[in-house]
Amino acid sequence: MISYIISPVLTFFSKRLYQQVMRSDWQRGFFYLFYLTGLFALFIFFLSQLILLPFVDSLSGWLIRSIPVMTLTSSGLKTDAKQPVVIEYVGFGPICVINTNKNVEDIVREGPWAPILVGQTKILISQSAKTFDKHTSQIIDLGEMMRKLAEEKRSVTISKQVMTEIARKMKSLLFPIGILIFSLVFLVWELLSALFYSVIALILNRFRKEKLRYSNLFSLACYAITPITLIQIVKISIPGVYLTINMFFVPALTICYLAYALFGVPPKSSQTI
Repeated sequence: MISYIISPVLTFFSKRLYQQVMRSDWQRGFFYLFYLTGLFALFIFFLSQLILLPFVDSLSGWLIRSIPVMTLTSSGLKTDAKQPVVIEYVGFGPICVINTNKNVEDIVREGPWAPILVGQTKILISQSAKTFDKHTSQIIDLGEMMRKLAEEKRSVTISKQVMTEIARKMKSLLFPIGILIFSLVFLVWELLSALFYSVIALILNRFRKEKLRYSNLFSLACYAITPITLIQIVKISIPGVYLTINMFFVPALTICYLAYALFGVPPKSSQTI
């Protein structure tokens, strides 16, 4: 049980592990990839708590302080703040302009420009940081909400408390979804990599005296891709770690581990580590 838990580390050096894997069917390798994905999800979770979450908290707090209190009425958005409100982030320049005294079209024509423009009845979101491009811009029309407010004879105030609650709900929703998406991408990538290297293992297997079945080779490939996967994760996630990993190093190291297992591990031994 313990050896299975630490198997990702053992893939760097353990002959006994590779010996066991080569005697196992494809199911062992397949479920090992799920185990590796689970470890990756835990790693992403703790990394996000240590690095990403403090940044998101700081960013959301800055946005809440920068965005003025607004009220949506049957005639559109209103605010008591001096307008236009230009929200700038250090290093990015203006990211949002709020002017509820004008329509979005007037703001686009007269300026100032930002990727997000908030007018009286519409909100424009653009991919361009400098100019308006109708092909890369999206307009959110508040007309339907304004009609409902007119029918109900009421208004909605977007206060600082409401902004804080929206930010809290978005964080609680986006973080799990983000971890799930990253984990699924990781699993699919590892599975495709294992399939690719299992074909290479099949070619190397032709040079062995004792031939292995493809199911054994697939299981072997699932473990052989682990060292380079862990090295890449360390390189990406830990600042200051200098590792040169080019397009040739990744397949070369994985093929070396396949060759190490196929030709350097005894078929039967209880003396290996």
